[in-house]
Amino acid sequence: MADTSLIIQGTCAPGFDHLWEVFGANFAASCPEGDPDLGACVSLTLEGETVVDLWGGFRDAAATQPWTRDTIVCVFSISKAIAAVCMHVMRDRGLLDIDAPVAEFWPEFAQSGKAGITTRMVLSHTAGLLRANVPEGSLWQPGVLLSAIEAMRPEWEPGEAAGYHSFTQGPILQEIARRVTGRSLGQFLRDELARPLDAAIASGLTADEVARCAEIIPNERNGTIAPFRHDPSSAVYRDWAALPRDETFNSSNWRKTEFFSLAGHGNACGIARLLAPLATGGVSAGRRVLGPKAVASAIAEHWSGYDRFAEAPARYAAGFQMSDATYPFSGSPDCIGFHGIGGSIGFADPSRRMSFAYCGNRLISGSAGANPKSRRLIAGCFRT
Repeated sequence: MADTSLIIQGTCAPGFDHLWEVFGANFAASCPEGDPDLGACVSLTLEGETVVDLWGGFRDAAATQPWTRDTIVCVFSISKAIAAVCMHVMRDRGLLDIDAPVAEFWPEFAQSGKAGITTRMVLSHTAGLLRANVPEGSLWQPGVLLSAIEAMRPEWEPGEAAGYHSFTQGPILQEIARRVTGRSLGQFLRDELARPLDAAIASGLTADEVARCAEIIPNERNGTIAPFRHDPSSAVYRDWAALPRDETFNSSNWRKTEFFSLAGHGNACGIARLLAPLATGGVSAGRRVLGPKAVASAIAEHWSGYDRFAEAPARYAAGFQMSDATYPFSGSPDCIGFHGIGGSIGFADPSRRMSFAYCGNRLISGSAGANPKSRRLIAGCFRT
């Protein structure tokens, strides 16, 4: 049994006490995968209420700063699911018609064959907007990316194929949010979801949040940001040309600038609370977040087939990955959520009326969908 007495803190409802040991084993030097956690957190909700909230380890590479209840960490592409929940809240409140052309409220977007693209297409990765023509390393230069998105041409007839919008989805949704609410997407998240749900989750961190932020630790077997740096011929490298190649995911720009493709920060409890309404018909932490019809629309499958970016089968709802062989979540076919590079995961399971999240600061070397540490924790949730 792993000695978890010094590193694991938090709470488990009756029937889930065994998760202390499962979670603690992920930190052990004998972790069989060779990727023990340095600092991490895990959370589970049932019927919208938190029943597991555990954290442990350290938030810095030197292992001098303990991971605490309010520590936050970059959750990578889970940021897209966070943005999607916000967009569905806007829709439910009558602020946004996700089936209307984006150009109706963002006229400059209509350039180069994009006049018919809807927010739903952007959310479901069917808009064909994979590769913005931006100078290499220009991500943090004001206005450059937005102008490139306005000028870019779809790579296929929008709505007729899918390809994971790895880089462009976040900035597009951010501009849509600004146009229809008068607030940044990050501010809308804070005002309408994070504060009401007491959920530690944000993009574009304040000074206080930066002080609570865990350091992302590179995996010695894949480098700091291997998917973006190592293979210039890969689709990921080309799509992310705007990312500065010396970015470590710990820079001031990465933490303080809103970027909902990859730079969302939070903890497991916050992510699980944010996704819980998708499992419960709209309720989380005792609050109504979405109406039942809005939830039904959000969690419905919108695309199933070949993904031109991943070059593999994929399933998408409007803003979420759906359970498949690559990303099984808890195994139920109606699970929706997102995985992040390095091993983070957050999803809702409507059939079990539960949501789950796990994230940490040491990147794993393999696929997030096959992360054995999160798989063990998910399996442990059903040992009740």
